[in-house]
Amino acid sequence: MLTLKLHPETAPGTAGAAARWNATETISFASYMSKVTGLTERKIRMTISAADRLTKDEARWLQNAPTKVTEQDLIALGKESDARKRSQAIIAFTNGEGKSVKAALAARAGNTPVKDPVNEAHRGLLNAFRRAPMEAKRRFVQDMDEELRGLMSGQGDGDVVPFVREVQ
Repeated sequence: MLTLKLHPETAPGTAGAAARWNATETISFASYMSKVTGLTERKIRMTISAADRLTKDEARWLQNAPTKVTEQDLIALGKESDARKRSQAIIAFTNGEGKSVKAALAARAGNTPVKDPVNEAHRGLLNAFRRAPMEAKRRFVQDMDEELRGLMSGQGDGDVVPFVREVQ
């Protein structure tokens, strides 16, 4: 009854232009939040759906997490149907075991390979060097000449790597 008093356009049998005009005044929560936040209605609905799946304890853990929970984290949690995996990922995230809830979920699923920091640094150096213009490469080699020669002769840390060609 209270709903009909607040929204008479929803009454059974209401039709015609008056009902259509009154119905446009009623706005859904997702539509309202979309206008306020600038996010799409779909994203608002997905976030709400994900939040509805959380228990009170999980919500409290996420509120007290050391890192801010993002919209993508909530959507990833909403997609996880296994409540046990979801709780484990939330606990891992709040303990600082992942950069995001999404990453903690992926790690729990075994989808994330362990990254070797040396390989990652090596790949980063190679990529930066390859993308650099030739003049920047020459300056880099000149600046690093002494350290590079030390590494090549075995005086630096690591294994001896033969110097294949002279850098011009």
